[in-house]
Amino acid sequence: MVTDSSLSPLPPAQIDKFINSQESRLCPPDYSDILRVVRRADERHGLGLSRRQLTQIAQDAFRDTGNSLQERRHLDMVYNFGSHLTDGYQPATDPALADPTLDRRLRTNRTVALISLDDVI
Repeated sequence: MVTDSSLSPLPPAQIDKFINSQESRLCPPDYSDILRVVRRADERHGLGLSRRQLTQIAQDAFRDTGNSLQERRHLDMVYNFGSHLTDGYQPATDPALADPTLDRRLRTNRTVALISLDDVI
């Protein structure tokens, strides 16, 4: 996974290396993890970025990471569909399709999650 760091003065390899690490594959990084990597890279390379710049770079990298992970999972599902690994998958078994209350709750949670993400960042 490669982050879109075209506007970042940090070497893109610093963030990408962390995101692609085995540790991150087992437990996806949160915003504080990304911010820590950005700060370390700033110190290591002596860039002298301001707090605002560090925060902006970390926010962009965090969003890119989330979008890339979501896309990767979607592609994994598409590429593995029809494989014996996904034979048990049935779209009709999604409980939200049969329960309007659950579907409404999931949509509400998604909205709350997006708002909370903006608050954290």
